[in-house]
Amino acid sequence: MVILKKRGGRENKNFMNTTCIICDADVSFPKDVEESEVITCSDCKSRLVVEKIDRKKVILAKAPDVEEDWGE
Repeated sequence: MVILKKRGGRENKNFMNTTCIICDADVSFPKDVEESEVITCSDCKSRLVVEKIDRKKVILAKAPDVEEDWGE
């Protein structure tokens, strides 16, 4: 899991920037993030999933709620 952190307006070449879809906070995360990776917004603590990476743009979606495993 990756925790999204604000970068204070500084651009870091090892990070990508996007906006939290829940609280609209500016967030950054490592450039090596992969599709389907679950991340957490440091402002609102929402769990988000990287839905798609298109060039330098990352599309986030709300991660599904964690449910109890009834199969055990």
